[in-house]
Amino acid sequence: MSKSLTPTQPLTPELLQQIKREAKILKRNSQKALRHKACLSIVARRYGFESWKNCFEAFKNAFKSWRDHGKDRCAAASADESKSYYFVQLHDFFERSFFSHWVGWADDGYELRVPSQINPAWFIRVFRETRKETLYMIETKEDYKRWTLFWHGSALVECDLMLSEVPTFLSPEPSYSRPRLK
Repeated sequence: MSKSLTPTQPLTPELLQQIKREAKILKRNSQKALRHKACLSIVARRYGFESWKNCFEAFKNAFKSWRDHGKDRCAAASADESKSYYFVQLHDFFERSFFSHWVGWADDGYELRVPSQINPAWFIRVFRETRKETLYMIETKEDYKRWTLFWHGSALVECDLMLSEVPTFLSPEPSYSRPRLK
């Protein structure tokens, strides 16, 4: 039986974001030798949690009332025609994917891609009407925090908000899922 650990800091959204950021850096520095979930567990232990699962459960319990505030509103909201959006999907363990376009080739032969601004009306129609799936409209920092911490899934994130929350969002990234140049 393992001993129960006590978190070293108060449970705040900023602490959870910090754990996620440090895990991402650890994964990047490990040259992809460690899976993201393993990196999350390593960082969670540094902050006094037994594992990533226990860390995430502690945060979920602490934020139950805060967690779902605005979820239904964001899931049903329409796009503001005067704003631009990025289509972003947040998967389990905070891995992010997005609609992107090609900008060049990396030194190792993989495509370099950057996120693309999209037509929100088309995505809303496809996700909500055709596929009957949830598509969140994220336009405030509070909704962004709730979406990244708890809701996950597909979202249209207002461009300026996305760039303020993730300054490196527009940095070109290799697309390892696409074939490599020979």
